Amino acid sequence: MVMLKSERYCPVRAMQCPLESKIKTKTQFAFIAIPSNEEWMDSRETIKAVLNENGVFPYVAQEDITAGKDIFCKICERIISSNFGIIELTEKNPNVMLEFGLMLGNQKPVFMLYNKAIAKNVGAHVPTDITALERIEYFNQKELKEQLSKGLQAHLERLNLTVEPSGSKVFSEASSEDLDFILEALKSDNEVKRQEGITDLNLISYQKRVVHDRRVLIAIRKLLDDEENNIRIVTLETLRIILLVEDETERKIISNEFLQKICEMSVNSDQSINLRERAFTVLEEIRDPLIIDVAYKVMHEINNVDWTRLSNYVMRCLRVFYRGSYRNAITAQLYAMLDDPTMQSRASNILGQLRQN
Repeated sequence: MVMLKSERYCPVRAMQCPLESKIKTKTQFAFIAIPSNEEWMDSRETIKAVLNENGVFPYVAQEDITAGKDIFCKICERIISSNFGIIELTEKNPNVMLEFGLMLGNQKPVFMLYNKAIAKNVGAHVPTDITALERIEYFNQKELKEQLSKGLQAHLERLNLTVEPSGSKVFSEASSEDLDFILEALKSDNEVKRQEGITDLNLISYQKRVVHDRRVLIAIRKLLDDEENNIRIVTLETLRIILLVEDETERKIISNEFLQKICEMSVNSDQSINLRERAFTVLEEIRDPLIIDVAYKVMHEINNVDWTRLSNYVMRCLRVFYRGSYRNAITAQLYAMLDDPTMQSRASNILGQLRQN
């Protein structure tokens, strides 16, 4: 990593850029600009999945919870340090358009996405000034995944980054030198130092396999009980990425190590909703049938406000098994819930989404 001194002038703040330095990593880093409302959750997860499959770090600002940091500076810093951007411009969301402008101003390559189905429903159209720019137009998540994967792989190949025909990136083993100082930081009593350590471990996990060093799993186990909520959230994201890049033997070891803990975090109503969302993304990757019971438990016990946030995550976990031998059992259980007036809406919603996907 190389530290770069900032000499930028901030046009929004009308002052010298307060960011004293930037960290540029060897990992490809993509800034995702997409509306934060529930309607766009599936598109956001599809984009992240495509990036993960190609060894690219996906950054979504609303998932990065920081304490006491200027929001605009945080976004600007991440855009400056990114290699390219992905924007969902269908609704012309003000925050998204501001981030799009920052990407263009910093001369970042940008993949523009346009959901034709939603555009038709809300009467949206592509802004006149950018109608001539190439974009990915899609009707559903399958089309988005196929087109974005094709465009991303072509982009990486132009940069001479090897992409296997299967679409998965070749990951090397992280060296002890890569991990020593990070693991030391994770043991610190200094909250900020622990936060920086887990962020660096997260970044390395997108480029290299790390669990050959068993100290990593020991550190993750401890960090999942950290007193700082944001550290636990980033730790869960790191664990998800590790599951994505490891072979089947290591995945089983990790699943056996952490499954019960992640299940407890996902159903614990005392945990923050952001942390429970991240826990469900890990369960989706673990792919153990136990998560079916977790999904049912959450459906029965969660309040309406939290259900609005977690319903898509519950559906995604059930969908892992709905396409296979558990389809009939899941359908029968959801049918049974339809007989309970308090559960009808939730069960019907989940069934509808499972059938569409």
